[in-house]
Amino acid sequence: MKVIYVIALILVIVGALNRGLVGFFDFNLVTWLMDVLFPAMTDPETAEIIANPNATLVANIVYDVVWVSAVVVILMKIFGCKKCCK
Repeated sequence: MKVIYVIALILVIVGALNRGLVGFFDFNLVTWLMDVLFPAMTDPETAEIIANPNATLVANIVYDVVWVSAVVVILMKIFGCKKCCK
């Protein structure tokens, strides 16, 4: 239980830091990382730059994992054991 709690807590902290960066500096760390990992593609016919669909998919998965970990932390605070979830 303690390992799950610590992992979820780390993910929640990372998500909170990302939201702080967006709020204060208008910089989304997750979007930036996805652009680095999955660069935009150029359409050969129109020479138009299009976003890589994998970047959006992975970014949404990251946001979902952070959301689920926030729910896990909240539920473990309410219903979890008193030793590890203080």
